Order: sequence, then structure tokens, then C-alpha cells
Amino acid sequence: MSTSIKISILLCTLLCALLFRPLRFLLRFVCSAAVGGALLWGCAALGAEVGVNFVTLLVCGFMGLPGAGGIVLLSLLL
Repeated sequence: MSTSIKISILLCTLLCALLFRPLRFLLRFVCSAAVGGALLWGCAALGAEVGVNFVTLLVCGFMGLPGAGGIVLLSLLL
């Protein structure tokens, strides 16, 4: 193998290693926000007055199902 091929393989490996964590975090955030949004939408369809908006999706994305449960609980208590 020539040196340029070895260097390009090394650079591609380093680039993939650097991008893995942020992409994993982003994918987890999007999945949590989608599941939380579906849960909030389902609760709103059942009669709980829960607003599905940008802020509630952010809370669901960062906190996951406990965040969605907290939002539903707050909406029922207030």
C-alpha cells in the first residue's frame, strides 16, 4: 500500500470517530422527541389538555419519557 492510501484511511477513521458521538446524541434526541411527541399527542387525543409545541418537544427530547410524563402531570394539575 502506498503512503497516501494509508494516510487517507487514517483520516477517514479519525473523522468517523470524531463524528460518532455527536451523531449518536442527535439520533437519541430525535427519537426521544418523536416518542414523547407521540405520547403527548395521544394524551391530548384522550382529553388531557397538553400542548404539543416546540418547548414540550424539547423537554421530551432531553428528558425522554419522564419529561413527557411530567408535562402530562403538570397539565392535569394546572
